[in-house]
Amino acid sequence: MKPVFKLFLSLTLTLSAVSAYCQEVIELDTTAIHLADMHVVSPYFFQHQYLSVIAKNVPEEDGEIFGWPKPLNTYEPIDIGFLSPFKDEEIEVSIFEDEGKKIYVWRFPETEYLREALYMMFVPFDGHYIAYAISIGQWVDWEISISDEKKRATFGRVKKPESAQECFELLKSRGAYTGKITPGEFLQKDYTCPSYRE
Repeated sequence: MKPVFKLFLSLTLTLSAVSAYCQEVIELDTTAIHLADMHVVSPYFFQHQYLSVIAKNVPEEDGEIFGWPKPLNTYEPIDIGFLSPFKDEEIEVSIFEDEGKKIYVWRFPETEYLREALYMMFVPFDGHYIAYAISIGQWVDWEISISDEKKRATFGRVKKPESAQECFELLKSRGAYTGKITPGEFLQKDYTCPSYRE
C-alpha cells in the first residue's frame, strides 16, 4: 500500500469516526432538548390517570412490566409526551405469588397531599390488571380507590399499610382478587384533609 493512500485511508477512517461521534452527540443533545420541553405531571395524574388506565390494558401474561419501574415510569411516559414526577429509584417494587397469581406492589415516596398514593397494587383480574391505590383521602385519612379515564371510585377508609406485605394482605382481605372491594368507613370524625399539591 502506497504511503499517500495509507494516509488518505487513515484520515477517512478518522473523519468517519468523528462524524459518527458528532451525530451521537447531536442525537443526545436533541433528546435532552426534547425532554427539557416535556411537562412533569402531578403524582395524582401519574398514579390515577396514567398507571391505573395502563393497568387495564396490560394482559395478564405481560404482567412482568410491573416488575420494575423503568418501563412505565420512564420509557412509556416519554413516548406519550410527559415526564413522571418520580425517579425510578424512588419507587419500591415488591412481587407476591399467591393462588396462582403474580401481584405487584409499588410503594411511592411519603406524601402529605390529598389523593396522592403511597401504594399501588396491580392485580390480575379477568385477563388484565386492576390497579388499586391506597391514598390520602378527602373524608378519611387513608382510602382505597380505583380509577379509569373518566372517574375515580373510592371504597372508604383503610389502615395505612406500613409495608408492601401489609398492603398486599390488606387489599387481598378486602376483595382485590374478586374485583369487588369491601367498603370501609366513608366519613372519619374530626378528620381534616390536606390540600392538593400546587
